[in-house]
Amino acid sequence: PLTRKIPAAATIDYLDSGKVKTKGIVNKTFKLEDFDKALQSIKDKSAIKAAIVFD
Repeated sequence: PLTRKIPAAATIDYLDSGKVKTKGIVNKTFKLEDFDKALQSIKDKSAIKAAIVFD
């Protein structure tokens, strides 16, 4: 297959580098402590793509 598993830490580093433009892809962001709200927003379809932000 054309897919491969990439470790989460490497994915986070890649996104953090700014090489991938997420504007338009992610339509809601949540803090880590609101992870349950992020999951719920995906379940109820109020978020198409949600992201956890670490600030």
